[in-house]
Formats: sequence, structure tokens, C-alpha cells
Amino acid sequence: MLLAAVVVGALTAYYFGLRPGAYAAVATFVLSLVAMFVPRLALPVNLLVAVGAILIWRVGRSRPRPPDAVFALRFMQGGVKHLWSMVSKRVSGDQKDKKDERNDRDRS
Repeated sequence: MLLAAVVVGALTAYYFGLRPGAYAAVATFVLSLVAMFVPRLALPVNLLVAVGAILIWRVGRSRPRPPDAVFALRFMQGGVKHLWSMVSKRVSGDQKDKKDERNDRDRS
């Protein structure tokens, strides 16, 4: 449910800009919540989200990208790089901050 909202929001932000991307992500998340609490509507809502994502892709690829879409792409790349560095530090066991390393060097 959250993954669908992120994917639709990112796709919309890439093709149409940040504000429409945020609106699409929130709308997809709300629709997913409705599908979760009203099981009878789960299939139509999921089909609507899938068709909407395909339509965003089909319409967006034929349009010129707005200037803030480039900003959105750079913002997403920066976020992914930051998340990757945090995960790699946790996995490698390197828990010390640079501030702690400087303090250790000053003491010796």
C-alpha cells in the first residue's frame, strides 16, 4: 500500500512536477487505506491505482518535463544516496560519528 503510493507519487513527480506528485501519492495512500478497511472495494481500488500509474506513464512520456521534475529527480537521488550510506554504516558496524573520531584523535 505504501509502496504503491511512493511509486505513483514518484512517477507523477518525475513527469509532472513535485506538487502533482505529492497529491498523487497522498491520493493513492488514501485509496489504499479505503481498500484495506473496505475489502469489497479492494479489487476496484487496486485496479484504479494500476491503471492510473500506467496512464501517468503513457501520458507523461510524451510531454516535456517541467523544470521542477529535474529537481525532483535530483532530490530522490540524494535521498537514496543518503539512505544507502546510512544502511551501509549500520551493516558494516561503523557506528562512530566523525565527531567521535576527531575526539579520539585529539586525546591521543
